[in-house]
This record gives sequence, C-alpha cells and structure tokens, in this order.
Amino acid sequence: MESSNASATERTARRMARAVARAALLAASLAWSAIAAAGTSTPPAAAAEPSTADLSALLNGMRSAPGVVAQFTETKELALLSAPLEATGTIYFVPPDRLVRVVTSPGRSRLVVDGDKVRFEDDNGRKALDLSSSPIARQLIDSFVVLFNGDEARLKQLYNAEYTAEGERWRLHLSPRSAPLDRMVSSFNLSGAGARIDRMEAVEPDGDRTITRFGETDARHRFGAKELADLFDEDPAS
Repeated sequence: MESSNASATERTARRMARAVARAALLAASLAWSAIAAAGTSTPPAAAAEPSTADLSALLNGMRSAPGVVAQFTETKELALLSAPLEATGTIYFVPPDRLVRVVTSPGRSRLVVDGDKVRFEDDNGRKALDLSSSPIARQLIDSFVVLFNGDEARLKQLYNAEYTAEGERWRLHLSPRSAPLDRMVSSFNLSGAGARIDRMEAVEPDGDRTITRFGETDARHRFGAKELADLFDEDPAS
C-alpha cells in the first residue's frame, strides 16, 4: 500500500513538473523578448552561422530582466485528437525563480511557482508540490530554468543551441542532449523579428507539439509589493 501511494505521489509530481516546465519555458522565451526590447542583445542583420557571441550576450542580459507580463495563446496538437486544444491566458515572470501562469479560457486555472514551492489551482481545488522532496521533478524544472538564469556553461551541457538570423527575422533552436529532458521533449523552436518574439514550438518525442503565440507583452515590468502579494498570496507587509 505504501509503495502504491509513493508511486501515485511521484506520478503527481511528474505531472506537475511537466506543467511547471512548460510555464518556465514560456518565461524563458519572454525573457529573450525582454532582453531584445531593452537593446541588450540585438540579432545581427545577417548571420550564416550561429554566433556564440550573440548567445552569450543574450544570456548575460537575461540576468538583468526585471520582470515580464504577457498574454499568450497556446495550441496543442496531439496525435490522438482530431482537433487541436487551445488555451489563452497570461504569464507573470519574476526573476529568478517565481512565475504565475493564469489560464482564462477554457475554464480558469493558475499554476504558481515560488522557488521550490509549486501549486496548481482550478475549479476542483488546489494541489501543492515541494520540489525539494521530488528529485525527478526538481531535475526537470532545473533543465528549463537554466534557459533564463544566464548560466551559459550549464545551458550548453543540457542543450544543443542554434541561433540564426536573416534581416530582422531570427530563430533559436534548442535540442536536449540527454535524459531526463530528451524523454520529455525533442526540440524547442523560438522565432521572432527584432525585439519581438512571435512564436514558440515545443515538439515531444511522440510527435505531439505545443505552439505558443504571444500577444501584448510588457517585457520590462517592475512588480510592486501589492501585485506580488496578489499573485503569490503573500502578505504585502512581509
């Protein structure tokens, strides 16, 4: 019985870890947009080969992003379904490790990540997860967090990265190097123009894919005490 309960707990942890990872990837892509908008890193006018210097400038700048708020539309294309699943909402990213992903349609739900603490809220209630007690979940999340914490050495350990540009258009392709990340996703593809990120695609090993398109974005958002209290259910006076 204890073994069964432990397995169920670990499955829940993995599901929540996947949800957090998707939200973290959204935050990472928006951090890219923030740095481009601030002029910290600008895609070259033309680049036949990926430039390590450009990637380094991007990662260095990510460490200085104050915060991001953005609207998004997410489309999931699954082999088992004849029609894609769509969701819309807003993501709030507070560096280095706090984010909230609010889905407003269909239905309403919230995914809150506050350091090692994670919780998911919807009409059915609230589920909580302490990442420090789930090594597998922690490892999955860390694989995504490295995308926006500016650790270039760790990024290159985890991913093969290809950055290209043509005129104002740019693309960033990431493919995991090893487990457990390569069992969850085959590649990430981000694209945009100038200081704007337009589209992010995550492709899973079975061919399923999630495409995220970004709408109105505040890429240099500074969160006030009350706003943080509302987002993370904390005491603004603390």
